[in-house]
Amino acid sequence: MFLSFYLIPFLKRLVSSNVDFKNSQDFFTFSFTNTAVPQSGYYEFTPSNTLILKPRDYGISIIPADFNPHQSKTGKVGNEEPPIEFNYIVTTSGPRQADSITASVEGPQTTLKGQSYCLFSSSDNRLNVPFPAYLSFKNSDGTDAKYRASCDSHEISLKNALWTETPWDRPDEDLGSFYRTNLDLSFPMNDANSFFTLDGIDWLGTVSASGTVTVKAIWTGPDIN
Repeated sequence: MFLSFYLIPFLKRLVSSNVDFKNSQDFFTFSFTNTAVPQSGYYEFTPSNTLILKPRDYGISIIPADFNPHQSKTGKVGNEEPPIEFNYIVTTSGPRQADSITASVEGPQTTLKGQSYCLFSSSDNRLNVPFPAYLSFKNSDGTDAKYRASCDSHEISLKNALWTETPWDRPDEDLGSFYRTNLDLSFPMNDANSFFTLDGIDWLGTVSASGTVTVKAIWTGPDIN
């Protein structure tokens, strides 16, 4: 359906008619027919000049906790060395919390003795070193949760995470909230397998890798529209 309005004449008629511009349903009336059942006649509705947008798109996002979009960190392998850690904020938005929320890590990957590892390589690909990776967060009861997520895209449930709810601050809209939790990705630097390349050779040099942390939320039920 295409609607065309002559704006200036239309506004002049509104002014001359002394229409209430703050709260009125006297602007115009839409009339249309249903071509599938034309015998039903015309349908009409008269909108007001109050426009209320009610977002119904359910959403989830993940951003670095320091708000720096270019995340890059370094570390050293050793028994006493601290892990490389990335900190994120996960936020969902909707009339209610999602029924399923997951996080996964994807990147270069290898398997040792049935266990997944992220694969770090030198610029010339001569050194290929396995590193484990873990996703961690606070449970709803305040306890720590930590799950292996070594670049194999395995989905970790965040449903039981400690979510902070903030209601939408928008008048005249359906009730809804933002739900926020912290999520950390860590690469231990003291894992025994990381002291050697995949060839079993003690190594010295620089290796690196890049990957993606993906979060997913699913809403189900009769109230979803």
